[in-house]
Amino acid sequence: MKGYKIILVIAALILPGPAFSQDAGTEVFAPFVSRITAEVKNNLVRLNWVDSRDIRGPVFVYRSREPFVEGIPSSRPVEVAYGVQTHIDEVESPGAWHYYVIASDGEGRKYTVPIPFNNTLSVVIEGIETAPRTITGLEAALDGDGVIISFQGAGRTDNAILYRSPKPLREERDLLEAAIVQSGIGSPFTDYPVPGIPYYYGVVLEDDLISGKTVLFPGQNSTLNPVEVPRSPGRSSAGGDMRAMPLPRITVNTAVPGRIASEPPVPAALSAEAVRAIAGLRSQNTRPVQDKAPRAFNQDLEGPAGGEDGSLRSIVQGPFIRRDWNTSREELIRYLSLPRSAAAEARGRYYLGQSYYFLERPREALFEFLSVQAHYPGEASEWIQAALGKITN
Repeated sequence: MKGYKIILVIAALILPGPAFSQDAGTEVFAPFVSRITAEVKNNLVRLNWVDSRDIRGPVFVYRSREPFVEGIPSSRPVEVAYGVQTHIDEVESPGAWHYYVIASDGEGRKYTVPIPFNNTLSVVIEGIETAPRTITGLEAALDGDGVIISFQGAGRTDNAILYRSPKPLREERDLLEAAIVQSGIGSPFTDYPVPGIPYYYGVVLEDDLISGKTVLFPGQNSTLNPVEVPRSPGRSSAGGDMRAMPLPRITVNTAVPGRIASEPPVPAALSAEAVRAIAGLRSQNTRPVQDKAPRAFNQDLEGPAGGEDGSLRSIVQGPFIRRDWNTSREELIRYLSLPRSAAAEARGRYYLGQSYYFLERPREALFEFLSVQAHYPGEASEWIQAALGKITN
């Protein structure tokens, strides 16, 4: 029996999955989690591990002041579903804490062989700050065609950034594939994602992001479960009347005519392949082009003018919201002629694309929307389809 357990331990330490004996060619049964690691922030400990491939029952996380020995610990564990492979633990006091992650099979049998740095490890909490964590209690609740984001904060939270992703946000690198919904948000905040897609949310502080101190804790500053806005009956995912945040509809008045003295550089001519593709779209497109309403970011509809963002706000709250498209185009071209941050330029070009669109210049609008597609993929794609519809009709 002892020899059998030694073989299992060696297999679990060396191989991430099922192993095979070189002598007999038989598979070695390794019912343990492996590669356990821990990240510590204040009094929070995030454990990560790799589940066993041989058994697929729930995983049980134990914590103790004393190192673990063979057998089932007497303390009460936290049960984690198979496949989650992570757990956030909140400790009450500083000092050394020991963790033991035990795998189980479908019949409830637990396999209790402690293997250092595979299913057991120790961490030391040097001290616990009395102040609460900056972003906590993040929740995302469905509300009609929107999602209400709420959270608690301590200290300065006016530079909070909201992320949205179709994948869980568990580590900082997950933010690289997520979309920034809006910066400088408060709680509550309403997001209007693309219907029919489950999304996870995370809120981090810009200062932490810049200094490299960002840590995601599912259930605290990132959501554990996705939220999905249902599609309306008969509406496609490209959906004509879909409202996507952070670009809410705005109510505008009648247009004020205007002209500008100088025109922007003319975009490069379409290639022969692009011309043929558009001609193909023209022959296939039998639906009328649906009217679209102007859209604007909340941050450009609220707040006083001042600084880089203030200059753009004055345009949005002035000629853009009045539907004075010629003046809006003129001022946006002037605004974009100076060096701007990537975020400010993307928003400016988004508004410039709309100005061209409502001036019945879909070709120029198309180029502007293509240029911001990396920043706002869902929203830009919607306008790209609309611009193509005008071109092909």
